[in-house]
Amino acid sequence: MYSIFAYENQPELWVEAARNIERRYGIDKALGYVIGEKLYNLLVMHNNSLQKLHQIEEQRKLSDYESHRKAQSAFGDYEIDLDQEYQRLKRVIDETNQAKQEMVERILAAFDLFQIYEYFQSNPRLGSSGHILSEEQQRYWWKMGIEEHTLEDEIRDALLFGELQRLFLKETE
Repeated sequence: MYSIFAYENQPELWVEAARNIERRYGIDKALGYVIGEKLYNLLVMHNNSLQKLHQIEEQRKLSDYESHRKAQSAFGDYEIDLDQEYQRLKRVIDETNQAKQEMVERILAAFDLFQIYEYFQSNPRLGSSGHILSEEQQRYWWKMGIEEHTLEDEIRDALLFGELQRLFLKETE
């Protein structure tokens, strides 16, 4: 069903893990894991893929567009076929849309809506370290360069936080 995950039933596994986290560490850690980390990362993947897709669309409009390009990364030089990349990104966008919907449905089935509402009202930090570190610990990580943090990250996270809330509001209307 999903080629973007290691396991076809990845959303189910994440929600199941969140239930186990809830039993052991409480609701805040559980929702931090499943919404603040896993669903958040899914939104990041979706939005990054959309952005790259739009960049390729803009390049395709140019008169000197060539789909085969040489590119560079930290790992070395490589060739990329932008037409193939475009098709891959379309598939990722479709799959992340489906997975977002499935995740929200599974989370709503597993957790009380009021608990989810309280989670959002607590203004949680997002990302993999957001639910495991205290605010002080996270600032230390940023200061030491363990985890990158910029103003752009803050803005992106604020927008994604709003998107996360809308996913649950839309589903419960």
